[in-house]
Amino acid sequence: MSSDSDIMRMANDIANFWKYYPLSDARENFAEHINKYWNPKMRRRLHELALEEAATFQDLVVKSIDLVKCEHHNPIKAELRDKVGGG
Repeated sequence: MSSDSDIMRMANDIANFWKYYPLSDARENFAEHINKYWNPKMRRRLHELALEEAATFQDLVVKSIDLVKCEHHNPIKAELRDKVGGG
């Protein structure tokens, strides 16, 4: 598993790429990338870090965290989770 500093760095790098897009597009694209390529443990830790250390993240990370799938922090229905992945 990635360290906390790796998770922060990667999330900020992804947010940095999308920061000049309109906010709604940036939020969706940031979350889509995280949901698609990060494993459930990394997504959960991102949620925890965003709550604990929001100031260390780019604004886009914090503004998009509600779109990042995490069974513990924002559970989605099992039938939907089975269709789109997540955890």
